[in-house]
Amino acid sequence: MAKKIGYIKIVNESELQSADPLMTNFLHSCDLIFKEDISQTRANISEREDMISRLIKDDVVVIKNLLSATTGLKDLLEFIQSVHNKGAYIYSLEDSWINS
Repeated sequence: MAKKIGYIKIVNESELQSADPLMTNFLHSCDLIFKEDISQTRANISEREDMISRLIKDDVVVIKNLLSATTGLKDLLEFIQSVHNKGAYIYSLEDSWINS
């Protein structure tokens, strides 16, 4: 069964406590949330790679915006391609033109 999966990059956990209402609603509406804490490094797989590996057909990846989910144009294109290769979709709260 398809899921609504959230992906968010944060600097630290306190950032989630002061999130704007749009982000708070976003977090509560997801079936599963992957949080990438950019202040910590992981020697193994990143949260985003873990999320993509778990995607199934018709899942929806919800992000705040494209800039917060990626690090540049190449990374953005690879992210979109990886999600679509799994048969999943991207929904951005702030970049409606990408919603597919």
